[in-house]
Amino acid sequence: MNDRLWFLVAALIIAASTLWSFLSNQNNSLTRRGVQFLLALALISLSLFLMQRGELIRRCPLTNGFEATAFLTWGVLLTYFLIGSSYRLSILGAFTAPLALLLLTLGGLFSSDQPSNDLNPVRWSSEFHAAISILSYGTLGLAAVCSLMYLIQEHHLKKHTFTGWFDRLPSMGDLEIVLHRLLRWGFLLMTLGMLSGFATGLFDQVSKIKLLWATVVWSWYLGLLLSPFLLRLSHRRFAWMALIGYILVLLSFGIMNSLIGNHS
Repeated sequence: MNDRLWFLVAALIIAASTLWSFLSNQNNSLTRRGVQFLLALALISLSLFLMQRGELIRRCPLTNGFEATAFLTWGVLLTYFLIGSSYRLSILGAFTAPLALLLLTLGGLFSSDQPSNDLNPVRWSSEFHAAISILSYGTLGLAAVCSLMYLIQEHHLKKHTFTGWFDRLPSMGDLEIVLHRLLRWGFLLMTLGMLSGFATGLFDQVSKIKLLWATVVWSWYLGLLLSPFLLRLSHRRFAWMALIGYILVLLSFGIMNSLIGNHS
């Protein structure tokens, strides 16, 4: 099976899970498990795409924006299953699916897919840097999803309108705990990605621009993690800052892949 077909299959499955989640009149266990099942199939499809593409180009499949978007979406879904199952936040899938669908749509529409034919050996530090950075983006994406759920929960709590689809949202306390842990893990992975970037030994003009922008994003998340101790931000503002931080992450992702058609 052509590897791009696995990408398309994953996108269609995620689209189906998104529609099922938001068009279902009942937010019951059947709906949540159905969404989880579909997202698991999408994760498998993306895994097959990445595996086949890696075998084709004989390196980590992060050589263009199309592959990087697939890897990023794979990281988002993988983090969802690790976190959602650990904290019993199965409804997180209803918010994860639209994010994954958005990423795949942007990757499919706006990223050219020209598999690398470069047979030169790739240093492990370059591939580790690219892969760990993408995984940090996936983890921070789930943090943004938790932030959105927190803000929705807070809004309905103030309005006293816990009806319909929103009455099964996790408690704000649970969302806070998951949000902080996701941010810490995402920040740790981002730090490892930046440090491994120095190990690549690439210090041309493009690499310097990438490093500068990555430092801006890294500094934002560092300030966010330190803010409860230094600024005493409200929980609402903290959630908004996490959302804004992921916008910076997506901008960083887009900028890096537009500066060079090779992220690895």
